[in-house]
Amino acid sequence: MKHQYRTETFWKSSLQQIVDLFVDLYAKLFVNKDIKIDSENPKNILFISLAHLGDALIGSYVFPLIHERYPNAKIDVLAGEWCKPVLENNPYVRNLIYFNHFRMNRSDISFWKKIRIHIKSSRNALRAIRSPQYDLSIEGRISHPNGNLICYRGRIKRRIGFGSGGFGSLLTKEVLFPARSGFHLLDEVLEELKEIGIEKKLKELKPYFTLSNKGTLKRHHLINYFNNSFIIVHPESGNVNRIFSNEFLVKIIKIILEEKKI
Repeated sequence: MKHQYRTETFWKSSLQQIVDLFVDLYAKLFVNKDIKIDSENPKNILFISLAHLGDALIGSYVFPLIHERYPNAKIDVLAGEWCKPVLENNPYVRNLIYFNHFRMNRSDISFWKKIRIHIKSSRNALRAIRSPQYDLSIEGRISHPNGNLICYRGRIKRRIGFGSGGFGSLLTKEVLFPARSGFHLLDEVLEELKEIGIEKKLKELKPYFTLSNKGTLKRHHLINYFNNSFIIVHPESGNVNRIFSNEFLVKIIKIILEEKKI
């Protein structure tokens, strides 16, 4: 299968293709993609989100869909520790497994310390993944890094994901992301869910999060503003390669204020 590559940087795409030449050869010789499993009744499902906190939050919107289709299955999440605030109390998640990939680590520490953290957390994550014997893994991103390699090494029976971040041949099912350029993060995940019998569209997803005025929020200096209706606007993080400019975000906020008459 010819792999898709999301990055437009020539050297990154070339490096991924070179690595995949060897991965494809290994997979052809050693990876069994015809393992017979009970795909109708998975007991343990691993959702992978090795990106940042915002992507983990967005990806979590498919958890109710998985639970609705497989009410007896347990959902665990493989993510960086920085995603803990939006995942640790999620009602659909049983366990969080942390893998702090060095490319996603924005901590103010040296590169070599990030590498050490990467190695240690990957070892711990691999042990945790092998323990419950997962029936299924679902990838939450189309760029590098992804969970294809660690899920293969973790002996997950059915591995659904994208080859656009590399190691696609280690999957039991490599899904193609939408051909159009302006697709949403959840569009890609919904393409994966079709492989397990979940046919949903982006507009059918509904929020299930609520804000509480307990705990730390009660001591927050903005707590008095939460007594009335409010809107949270979450702009992109990072300083470079943003999709939307600050001017565009200001326009969006003005439109929201005018529509809601706040």
